[in-house]
Amino acid sequence: MTISRHLPDIKPNNGGLARRDRLRPFVFGAGLVAAGALLSRFRPGALDMPNPSPMRDVRSGRFGQAVRMTRDGVEHVAPDNLSAKIGSSLAIAGAAMIAARLLDEVSGHGR
Repeated sequence: MTISRHLPDIKPNNGGLARRDRLRPFVFGAGLVAAGALLSRFRPGALDMPNPSPMRDVRSGRFGQAVRMTRDGVEHVAPDNLSAKIGSSLAIAGAAMIAARLLDEVSGHGR
C-alpha cells in the first residue's frame, strides 16, 4: 500500500449546507417551544409536588409564626407540578434561542 502525497480536494457544497446550518437553530428552538407547550399542557399526577405544610404546626411564639409565614410564602412560589415547570423552562429557552438567531440574522452576524 502506498500513501499518496496528493490527497484529492474534497469540497462540500456549502450552499445547501450553510442554509441548513442557518435554519437549524430556528427548527430546534421551535421544537423546544413545542415540547415545552406539551409538557405544560399535560400534567401527570405522578409529578405533582407534595404539600410542604405539615399536618399540624407544633411551633408557637414569634419564631414559629415567622417560620409559618415564610413557609406559606414559599408555598405560593413553589411549583404545583414538576412537568409544568420543566415545560415552561423549555418554552422560554426555545423562544430565547429563536430570538437570538433572529437578532443574528438582522444584525448580519451570521454572514
